[in-house]
Amino acid sequence: MNSIELLSELQKLDIPSSWFLIGDTGITDNKTVIRMKDNQWVVYYSQRGGQYDLKVFETEDAACNDLLLRMKSKKVDVKSGA
Repeated sequence: MNSIELLSELQKLDIPSSWFLIGDTGITDNKTVIRMKDNQWVVYYSQRGGQYDLKVFETEDAACNDLLLRMKSKKVDVKSGA
């Protein structure tokens, strides 16, 4: 999966765009971010300038799958009121 396919999957699942950021452009606060950094893919939750639950991946596919799983989990948590 690449970033374009990821975006398509997130839209199909009705994941609000306010929950995530793909790439380096846009406001990152209170979002899960996926981007390329130092020739590696990183996924993290950004809050108040901090990067939390940071994971580093060698491939775009692995990073995209991680962000997708995080968004699916968040959607379940929101629906259940957690």
